This record gives sequence, C-alpha cells and structure tokens, in this order.
Amino acid sequence: MNASPHRAWVVAFWGYIALLASISLSAYLRLLPRDTGLLSLPHVDHVLHFVLLGTASFLSHRALGGRRIRARSRCLRLPLGPSIVGAASIADECFQALVPSRTFDLLDMASNVSGVLLFGLLAEWLIRRSVSRPSLSARSPSPPSPPPGERADPPAP
Repeated sequence: MNASPHRAWVVAFWGYIALLASISLSAYLRLLPRDTGLLSLPHVDHVLHFVLLGTASFLSHRALGGRRIRARSRCLRLPLGPSIVGAASIADECFQALVPSRTFDLLDMASNVSGVLLFGLLAEWLIRRSVSRPSLSARSPSPPSPPPGERADPPAP
C-alpha cells in the first residue's frame, strides 16, 4: 500500500479526533480520575488542554493542506483547520457551564486557544518550508564537476 503523504495526514487527523472524542466523553461521564495520578498534579489539566488541542490544530492544518478561509473583512485569510478546532474547543468549554458534572474554566479555554494558535503556526511554517524547498527526489541532478585543473566552460572562439 503506497499512501500519499496527504492521505496519511488525513488518517492521522481523524484517528486523533476519535481519541479526543473518547477523552471528552470520558470526562463528561466522570470516568477520568481527577484526585489521583497525573491529573492530580497542579496545572497538568491546562498543559494537557494546550497539547491536546494544539495537536488537533496541527493535524487539521496538515490534513487540509493549509487551506484557508476568508474572514469577514475579506482581507484576512484564516487557516481552516485550526479555526474549526479553535471554535469547537471554545464551544465545548462554554457548553461545560451548562453541564452539572463539568465546570467552565477560562484558563482551560486560554490553554486551548494558545495551543491551537502555536501548533497551527508550526504547521503553517512546516507547510511553507516544504513548498519552498523541493524534495530530494524532485531536484534535478547536478552536472558532475570537472576534474581539478580542467575548465568547466570551453574557451570562447
């Protein structure tokens, strides 16, 4: 099976979304232990929000090939994947205010948005870098160098 690099990003993104959905569902069902283990450490929750949503932003931007949408002003073009991930994370955090078993936390939201922005910028940088640098296989072979002492160009008549 010879999958294209783009297809690999799409598969990675949807697999990661499934993982995030299972984590979120576990949190809503109160299946995540908060008083023991890793989650009991101070601020680990915010670090996890930053990394988990940041990774979703990164994968979405790569899976969509850096696709952008025009903002209201028409002069600003926002990255589609990170914009969707960011909006979904804000909506989820706001929804938590309506659920008795969950709590709304502005620091969680700030961690989500910070991760989305930073990892989205990283994905954009990598996309631009790969576009500006052709891959090794795409480069044309350079002509062999002449032996020492010989001129590369023949003398003009």
